[in-house]
Amino acid sequence: MPAIYLLLNLFAGLFLFLSYKSGIDYPAIWPDEVLFFSPAFDLHRTGTFSTSVLSGLIPGMEHSTLWMPPVYMISLAAIFKVFPDTIETARMFSSFIGLGTVFIFYRITLALNLSNLAKILGVVLLFTDLVFFKISHSARMESICLLFGLTSILFTLEKRNSFGIGFLLGLSFLSHPFGIVYSIPIASILFFEKRFTWKEIIYSGFGFLIPILIWGIYVFPRLELFQIQFGAQLGRKKDLLGKFSYLTKFKIILSTFKYPLFKFTVVLLGVVAFLFTIKNWEKKSIWILVYLGTIFVFLILSSEMWYVFHLVPALVLFSIQLLEYKTKLSKFFIFASLNYNLSVLGILIFSIFFSNKIINTTFEFYTKLDEMIEDRDGIYLQAIPDPFFYLKEKYPSRRILEFVPGELPLPKEKIQETAKQLSVFVFYNEELMNETIRNFLKEHSNEFERKELILPKPRFSEIEYTAVVYLRKKIIPIQ
Repeated sequence: MPAIYLLLNLFAGLFLFLSYKSGIDYPAIWPDEVLFFSPAFDLHRTGTFSTSVLSGLIPGMEHSTLWMPPVYMISLAAIFKVFPDTIETARMFSSFIGLGTVFIFYRITLALNLSNLAKILGVVLLFTDLVFFKISHSARMESICLLFGLTSILFTLEKRNSFGIGFLLGLSFLSHPFGIVYSIPIASILFFEKRFTWKEIIYSGFGFLIPILIWGIYVFPRLELFQIQFGAQLGRKKDLLGKFSYLTKFKIILSTFKYPLFKFTVVLLGVVAFLFTIKNWEKKSIWILVYLGTIFVFLILSSEMWYVFHLVPALVLFSIQLLEYKTKLSKFFIFASLNYNLSVLGILIFSIFFSNKIINTTFEFYTKLDEMIEDRDGIYLQAIPDPFFYLKEKYPSRRILEFVPGELPLPKEKIQETAKQLSVFVFYNEELMNETIRNFLKEHSNEFERKELILPKPRFSEIEYTAVVYLRKKIIPIQ
C-alpha cells in the first residue's frame, strides 16, 4: 500500500509541475476563459458579480452575472483574495482541483475493491490523459464540476449521509448544469444495492436543493435578467440539439482527443475486450457501464467538446475494470491505452518545452495583433488564442469586450448600440460571427478597413494562428 501512495505523490508532483510550466502557453488561451475569469475578477475587485467584458452586449452583465451557475466563479474570487488575480492563478486553481479529482477517483477504486494493479493503472491513466490535463489546466468550471460529481458518487459508494450526497450533487450542478448527469450513476448505485428508498430520495433531494435555494435567493430579485441571460444559454443548447447529426456529434467528441483515429482504435479494442467478458460482469461492473454510458449519451446530446472531460474518468474506470477479468485482450487494451497516453503526453512536453515554436508563435501572434490595433480603444475579441490578457496587462485602461456567441438569442438593439462605440473587431473565424455584429459591419463597411493576420502553424499545434481584423478608419482632422 505505501508503494501506491508513493506513486500517487510522484505523479501528483509531475502533474502540478507540468501545469506550472505550461502556464498560459498550453492550452492556448480560449475566449471562454476570459468570460469566466471576468466575473471572478470583478467580484474580487469591486464586490459586484459583474462580467465587464460583456457589459453593453448582454443585458445586466455590468452588475449581475446570471448566465452560468456561480460556484466556480465565486470560488475563484475567493482564491484571488489570497493569490494574485491573474489568469495564471486561475489556471493553477483548476489544476489543483484536477489533482483533487484524481485522489477522489482513487478513493472510488478503493470503494469498488479493485486490485492494487487496477488502482495504480487507473491513477496513471488519469494523470497521463492529455484531455484531462488540458481541460484541468483551463480557467473553466469543468474541474470543480467533476470534483463535486465524483465526490457525490464516492459518498454513495461509501454509504455516507444521503443529505451530503445530494448537497455535493447540488454543488456540482451549480458549478455547471452538466453536473446533474451524475444523479443517474448515483441512482443506479442505490438501485443495485437496493437502497433506492423514499428516505434516501427525500434526504438527498433536500441536500441537493439547499445550494440551489441559496442561489435562488440571489436570482429572485433579478428574475427578469435571469430569464434573459440563462434563458439565452438554454436557447443555445436547444438549438445545438438539432444542429448536428449524430455522426457529427460523435466526431466532435472524438476530435477532442489528440490523434482521434488512434484513440478510436484503442477504445474499439476496449469494446471488443468487454464483449468477451460481459457474461462474467458483477453488479459493480454493470454500474461502471451505466456510468460510462450516461456520460456518453449526454455528450452526444450536448455537442460540446469541453464536456468530454467528464468522459475521461468514466473511460478509465471502465478500462481498469476490464483488467480485473485478466484476459489477454483486456491486458493488451490497457497496454494500448497507456501507450497512447504516454506518447501523446511526450509529444506535448517536447513541443512546449523543447521546441518552443508554439510559445514563440503565440507571442508573435499577440504582438502582431497589437501592432495592427495600434492605439485604438474599444476592442471586440473573438480570437484564438485570445489576446485579452496580453492586451489588458499592456493597456489596463482600454475597453476590451469579449464575443457574444453567435448562437445566443439575445436582444439585438443593445449589441448594435455598443458596436457603434467600438473601433476594432477581431475574429478567428468570420463564419462564427454573431449575426448582429455581422450585419453591423456590413452596414458600416465604408467605416472599417479589413485586414488579415496569418502565421504559419507550428508542428503539433492544435490551433491555427489566424485573425481577421476590422479597424475603424481614423478621421484625419481638416488643417
